Amino acid sequence: MRFTLRSGEQHVELPISYTPYYSLLELTEVACSALEPGWRSVARLNTEPEEFEFVVEQRATAGTVRVSLWSRRARNAPRELVLQHDDDARLFARTMWRALRRLETVFDEQQWHWPFPRDAMSCLDTLSASRGIRSR
Repeated sequence: MRFTLRSGEQHVELPISYTPYYSLLELTEVACSALEPGWRSVARLNTEPEEFEFVVEQRATAGTVRVSLWSRRARNAPRELVLQHDDDARLFARTMWRALRRLETVFDEQQWHWPFPRDAMSCLDTLSASRGIRSR
């Protein structure tokens, strides 16, 4: 699975492995948590041998989030910041919701070796509908 982040001139594209983490579930949970107050959420992404942490956390300014991507070449090595971007929380959640829904239409559980995270998507659907972030 390809994971792409863009922010202005910054662009990162990662080929994510299905193992050892259930990254798709973690990404869905990150999107879901962006709509809840008082949160910080992390999705682990493995590109073999490099690992990444996709961190999303609330900012001091209401309704904003900081999206950071950190890399680590070995388990005990220090993390390195790859990309950082501040954004509107609702815009971030809408972007994630759209990307996950688009992925669901082409998702192949046989290839990925994990099921599509439908329960987490149901949570994201409910929260995004109640916050009015989905555009049809």
